[in-house]
Amino acid sequence: DVGQGDAILLEHPDGRTAMIDTGPVPFDERSGLVPFLKRRGIEELDLVVITHPHDDHSGGLPLVRRSIGVKQLITHATAQPGTLIAWKEDCRLQVLNAVARIDTVENPGRDLNRLSVVIRLVYGETAFIFAADAEHFEESRMIGVFGEGLRSTVLKVGHHGSRAATTGGWLDVIRPAYAIISVGRHNKFGHPSPLVLRRLRERGIVVLRTDEEGAVMMVSDGKRVRREEWR
Repeated sequence: DVGQGDAILLEHPDGRTAMIDTGPVPFDERSGLVPFLKRRGIEELDLVVITHPHDDHSGGLPLVRRSIGVKQLITHATAQPGTLIAWKEDCRLQVLNAVARIDTVENPGRDLNRLSVVIRLVYGETAFIFAADAEHFEESRMIGVFGEGLRSTVLKVGHHGSRAATTGGWLDVIRPAYAIISVGRHNKFGHPSPLVLRRLRERGIVVLRTDEEGAVMMVSDGKRVRREEWR
């Protein structure tokens, strides 16, 4: 839970770790992401992916690098769509979406969300999609490229539950059992959108929100995913 932002920690059973985004600059270095990582005994991160250069996704990176250490850093400029990120042999980390440059025909408004690196993690028979701030255009493009290959157990909902993301078509292809919304309490954007929440609930998807739940922890044994209660 980093408030209005994203920070996703992946922990392998052998202790190896990776992160997707690092949340915003912390108001207090004694709380938040770095103390959370230290409480879990993490002394160094094997991999960090910064999905796009918005402060609510990348602002915490300097403190993480200074306090914890990062072996490998991947950004929108270095990620390649359709490729695999080397991390663990039994974990498939595939880049579904990445745009290296902002001045493209597809992004005439120079919207940094258009750069979002979207990753799908496959572990055994379970899968997770981390949608960063990808919106309708990116969702449509990924559906066109990957189709049923997007099917996943857990979806980290795009753009904090904004109505500009999470179309019905996107949900109908992924068919997640769980949807996680990383979002700040009483945020000024009105996230998550009631429309998005309705789409999720109409499909029987369990919705978990960091503004209501705090940190959301999911555990996969390779066959099924369960939520871990940590409080």
